[in-house]
Amino acid sequence: MICYFIDHLSDSKNEHGLAELSLSHKIQRALDDKNSMSLLTCHRIEYYINEDDIESKTLENLFRNFKKISDQTEIYLRLFNIALGLESQIIGENSIYKQASQCIQAYLYNHPQEKIWMNILLNAKKTRDKFQFWSKNHGQLIYDHIKKGKAKTIIFFGAGLLNQSIIDSINLETDYKKVILVTKDSGKAKKHLASSEVPIDIIEIAKLNKNQLTEPYDMVIATDRLNDVTKNTIADLCAMRECLNVADISSSPVSEVEKIAQNYFSMYSKNTRKLVKESNLQIEAKKNELLNYLNSKHKNWYIY
Repeated sequence: MICYFIDHLSDSKNEHGLAELSLSHKIQRALDDKNSMSLLTCHRIEYYINEDDIESKTLENLFRNFKKISDQTEIYLRLFNIALGLESQIIGENSIYKQASQCIQAYLYNHPQEKIWMNILLNAKKTRDKFQFWSKNHGQLIYDHIKKGKAKTIIFFGAGLLNQSIIDSINLETDYKKVILVTKDSGKAKKHLASSEVPIDIIEIAKLNKNQLTEPYDMVIATDRLNDVTKNTIADLCAMRECLNVADISSSPVSEVEKIAQNYFSMYSKNTRKLVKESNLQIEAKKNELLNYLNSKHKNWYIY
């Protein structure tokens, strides 16, 4: 197998561009999932492929500015470190483990005999749990910050995993009293959130009445599938004086929102970078313990 990748470490000056490129890869589905693993996040584009299955011209066009790893052991170690959270912008962040797990399990569905990948994943999980090496993701860090404000209502746009993880963490006694989820498909959202203990008003965007929002509220945007109608609705809500904080944690934030929101957060804004820095400082000691532990192990132990 060969690994082609580009991430926030190799392209640190182009965070937003990297996220947009990753989104385009998701949409285009350039490689056959049956014979490759793809790990596409806001901060990385990773492909683990067998070169024999793909024409060299396709590889050259698709990975022109990517880094390449050919040594198999280095590839195993890279994916192990990614699943650990050592390669993340937020050190130890929890989302990358789930994303790596989905990537590996999708590949193993067609290649069940290659158990080594699952061993890497399981050993990463055991190591994380051993050192409690888990940090919050961007959305959770921002949410923990804005919930300390005066708003008692929060509006979520998008019913994907990012918003679901935040909704699951809401404590109605200390956070928000009212939770509104705006989505294109209320039926699908109800199924996804059926196990949630938080009472949620699930509203399709066409039925959202901004005139009913008379109390201060915060907003979280976590979807890249926005048409012009949705963007205009979001912009109108952000411009209202009742809107106190806006967190746009989509990989491609709505650029118009930043100009009109009172307090704006995205994965690329300065105030979010400050939250990330604080999180990394808090977990630094655990990171050093974990690295000492890894260095004490036999070489390549994580494979078995």
